[in-house]
Amino acid sequence: MKDEILHKFNDYLSAEFGYSDSTLMAYRGDVALFLDHVAARRPDALQNLQFTREDVLSFLRSEAQIGRRVATLNRRLASLKVFEKFLEDVFGVSAKFVPPDKDSEVAQILSSGRPSSAPNCLTTDQINRLWEVLLASPRRQAVRDLALISLMLEWGFSVNLLLSLEIYDVDLKSHTLWTPSLGDTGAGWKLEYSFAPLARYLLRGRDELSPHEGETHLFISQQGRALSRQSIWHALRKWGREAKLEVILTPRLLRNTAVYRMMKNGISPKTIGMALGHLNPLSTHLLLRRLNEYCAEYEPPELPKLSFDDNLS
Repeated sequence: MKDEILHKFNDYLSAEFGYSDSTLMAYRGDVALFLDHVAARRPDALQNLQFTREDVLSFLRSEAQIGRRVATLNRRLASLKVFEKFLEDVFGVSAKFVPPDKDSEVAQILSSGRPSSAPNCLTTDQINRLWEVLLASPRRQAVRDLALISLMLEWGFSVNLLLSLEIYDVDLKSHTLWTPSLGDTGAGWKLEYSFAPLARYLLRGRDELSPHEGETHLFISQQGRALSRQSIWHALRKWGREAKLEVILTPRLLRNTAVYRMMKNGISPKTIGMALGHLNPLSTHLLLRRLNEYCAEYEPPELPKLSFDDNLS
């Protein structure tokens, strides 16, 4: 019965919400753990699809006791809320069993979890040091990597999104990047700080990487083929070390910095969530809350604004 429930739950998430593969895996895994926990306490519950508030509280308590982080416990609860809606929509189970976030017992359990890792943010000084290293480097990939980092810092785009872009998605005349995967009709993102690095790469740096004939991916490797996730992670760590940053440079660090900067500059949570590729607004609000707490000691970073003098007409 458990496998049947999870299979239908996965189909429901894909059809109703269009979650990414990683989100599908996380939600499905959370619900699988919940079903195992309930089955161990009440074997008939799965067969009858009868779940209770105490099932949820008991599950969250057990997860907190084995040392789950606060962020993980919050995601477990969010997954169960979606599961509750799934049971109603697919099986007609109308009984509500997931307590609200403000429930006192839920709040106490969540607060007992292991503190989540603080999401760091880069400072203006750190970004400037990174720019200096990239601009001074004679390596061919430095032009490409500056463009990648600029896009992550300005809009918080994910690695998956950046790797999916093609050269036709860039409109240099209007300073716009089109992202077809963000929404059914795509979205146009105005480029300010990342425009010059991207134009510099597209008009000068990309050809130096000798793209293979017919290769249309925007970001390519030194072998002229589409860039990989591993290459980006490796490159970021390398540039972070060369800039002598006090933290390890990762996509998450760059994206957290972008979100904190956007939030402090009045960009709406809806726009931020869209840029991040979030399909669940709760994910965006939880991230904003954490960044507001952990990065509050820093001023929102200022991004370098390079000039680009090529004639684009």
